[in-house]
Parts: sequence; C-alpha cells; structure tokens
Amino acid sequence: MFSKLVSAVFFTGVLVSLACGSVRAQSFHKGAVLVSLSEGTTHSIYSTHKGNCRNDGRSSVHVQGDRDPLSIEYGLSSHWGIGINLGTDIFKVVPGFYQFSVPGSVVKAYMAEATFDVNYHFFNTKHTDLSAFFSIGCSSVILKGDDRDYGDMYLPVNITESKENRHYSYNAGGGIMRMGAKGKYYFRRRFGVMGIISLYAAGTSPNGVKDNNVGINTTTAIRGWAIEFGPCFRFF
Repeated sequence: MFSKLVSAVFFTGVLVSLACGSVRAQSFHKGAVLVSLSEGTTHSIYSTHKGNCRNDGRSSVHVQGDRDPLSIEYGLSSHWGIGINLGTDIFKVVPGFYQFSVPGSVVKAYMAEATFDVNYHFFNTKHTDLSAFFSIGCSSVILKGDDRDYGDMYLPVNITESKENRHYSYNAGGGIMRMGAKGKYYFRRRFGVMGIISLYAAGTSPNGVKDNNVGINTTTAIRGWAIEFGPCFRFF
C-alpha cells in the first residue's frame, strides 16, 4: 500500500514537472511580459472637414506615412494577453487642408496614439507566436512650425503676429481603433523578431484647443492599414 502511494506521488510529480516545462517552453504563457519596438509604414486616407454642416468643405487624399510604436503585453493565460501601445505616425499633407500655405507645399502632421490592447494567441510554440489583437484608445493630430522651417510663410490673414514670430499651430484630440495580427519568432530564449499588419481608423477634433491659429473648426480623420517590423523581448 505504501509503495503504491509513493509511486502515485512520484508519477504525479513527473506529470506536473512535464506540464510546467511544456508551458515554460512556449514563447507565450501566463505571466509573460513582452516588449517590442517596431518601425513601419502606413497607407492611409487622410481627410479633413471644416465646420459641422454637410455642405462645408471636405478634403481627402491618400498618403503614406512612417510609424514607430512601443508595445508592452502581459500574459493573462496561455492564450490571452493585455497591453498598451504608444506610437506616432508621421504624414506629409497639403497645408491647404488647414487653410494656410507654405513655400514647400507640404507640412508634417504627427498622429500620436495611446491604446489599450487585447491579444489572443492562437498558435504558440517554443519559437513561434502568432496572435490577433484589438486596440482602442486616444489619439491626437499635431501640426507645428514657424519661419525657421520654411522661411517666408503664407498664413491666414487673421494671424496678427509679426513676420519674425509667425508660426502655425494645430492640435486636435479624439479616439482610435486598431485591429490586426502579429507574428513573433524567438531565435534566442528571450530575444526575437516580429511583424505586425493592422487596420485602423482615427478621428480628432480641435474643439476646446485655444492655441490653434490654423485649421479652426477643422476635424481630421485618418483610416488605413500599416505594416511594421522590429525586435521583441520576453522578460519572463
């Protein structure tokens, strides 16, 4: 009887050890903390809308931008994880979208985002991790510049600053949704490379921003897709 009990305890311990080893051998598991930094491109429809009426002016153009987000994820289970994503997309747009002009014909628009992410890891081995994700959060679109960037600028007639101090400023806030898929490959125990493809839509409004001197009452909407690549690191 005693020998059978010892055998049962022994085999139970072996099974638990194998199970724990199998979980830890997976590239994603409960308690894992993943950090990734990627760079890529976005292909988007960039639109602005002046005013609140249907007949007010609308402008829209296809643009390609640069993207560089930082992502952090925590494993809730062997399949589910939550995290945050902080990133900035950079576009070159026509300043006429915001009712001003510069000699260079285009200006840089920065879209910053901070999102809460939910990830589902549907395929997971020792080296490979494939997942789908959905993100929601806040975003902002910012345009800023002055004479040092473009020399002589052509700002709206209501700008009263002297030529030496003239600058343009536009800031709008709103929300963003993003969904897509991630693929990670770990060539070392903790280090790997990753790729992301995603679809997104963001909308922002300048309501309540007092420092804007261009794009007054002009909302901005950006939607499109992005592809990114970069390194990833697993802490646990």
